[in-house]
Amino acid sequence: MIGYMMQRSENKLLKAGLITLFMCFGMLINAQTEFEIEEPYIDNDNKLYFQDIVAEYGLYTTTALNSLPDGYITSLYSGYFLTHRFGFRSGASLIMDLKNGSPYIKIPCLVAIRTPTVRLAIPEPETFKEFLLNLFLLILPTRFEFNAGPSFGYVWNNQRNFASSIDINLRMGFQFWRIGIHGNMGANYLWTKNFIDKGSKKSFRPDWFANLSLGVSFRF
Repeated sequence: MIGYMMQRSENKLLKAGLITLFMCFGMLINAQTEFEIEEPYIDNDNKLYFQDIVAEYGLYTTTALNSLPDGYITSLYSGYFLTHRFGFRSGASLIMDLKNGSPYIKIPCLVAIRTPTVRLAIPEPETFKEFLLNLFLLILPTRFEFNAGPSFGYVWNNQRNFASSIDINLRMGFQFWRIGIHGNMGANYLWTKNFIDKGSKKSFRPDWFANLSLGVSFRF
């Protein structure tokens, strides 16, 4: 009897979920028919600029719980693109406050793939719903870049000074002529395992780190 009642309740939940999905799908179709956004205009400004210089500042932290304290990363690097979309990046990043205030400096050697600037042709809003949709479209990034590769560095006041990692980053932001404003999300695999966390129950060397930073760039 109890199993039968549980099965009936699960069926009711399934039906309610299907009805909710159907209603949401109908509202989405209705919104698309009432308010159609013009096709995006792709400005391939990559044809004009093949080099840039970037400055970033943000958070650098290990992904393990109860591990090292959060650090802060300051980066200055440049990019050189061989084609409109493919190029290389290198520079220097200074990471502070990871362990006993020991500075960690690294030099990345990254392969970069970028997109052109996408500009949406947004019509004038006539209703409050259209105004909210326009506001949402205005905050969407207009440029993206993916870069990955190894980095080599040095950690002061540490048992193992030489450091090396594999870095993967996704940059997305807005482009205004030669000036860019972007956010950078990245993951770093520190395969040399330099930092020892002695404060946890079992001392270990964290190897996965994440960084989240904001930056500005200048193209030339």
